[in-house]
Amino acid sequence: QNDRLEGALAEAIEHLRTEIAPESGIALAVALLLGGRLTMAATGGAVCMIFGQVGQSDGNVDNLEVVGSETTEPKTHCAVLEDSHLGALLTVNSVRSSGLSAARMRALARSHTMGDRPRAGCVSLLEEAQKAGAQPPLVAAAVRFSWSRNQTVKKQRTDPSNLTKVRCRHLLLRYVGCQAPLGDRRKKPTRSSGDAE
Repeated sequence: QNDRLEGALAEAIEHLRTEIAPESGIALAVALLLGGRLTMAATGGAVCMIFGQVGQSDGNVDNLEVVGSETTEPKTHCAVLEDSHLGALLTVNSVRSSGLSAARMRALARSHTMGDRPRAGCVSLLEEAQKAGAQPPLVAAAVRFSWSRNQTVKKQRTDPSNLTKVRCRHLLLRYVGCQAPLGDRRKKPTRSSGDAE
């Protein structure tokens, strides 16, 4: 099944290349998540990488990367994800060739992704790449994998006789003739006093 996923992704990239830039080729990084399998593909020097939690840098699948060659042929790999996988990072050749190692790129993305801030991880990576002399276009995308154990949890019905608290929400609706606060720049209300009740 891994070979079929890799082949389908490579075929889609090749089809896209023939439509967009048949002579020069394209540079892209793609990650396709189906169930527990992450199929990654890269071409034109772009890179896709997955990473685990801090301390999982022993070279196993938690630190797998797919680096696209400068040719038009995409490099692909399909990985079976586990609970220990934290996220994925995709970036372009200019970031990769700025001198940042794969371990450093992972560390920058991981530190923010662990705190559910993958966008901040991308910004941090791009800033460091710029400091290292990377030239635009600079692009990065990071994702955090969220693993859920109970996918079909039903909300328990509550017995009305066991209720001890009641929550009441009071929504105030503006109406024609109501007093607007000073500096209120919103549109004037059009509903009547009766409609607001």
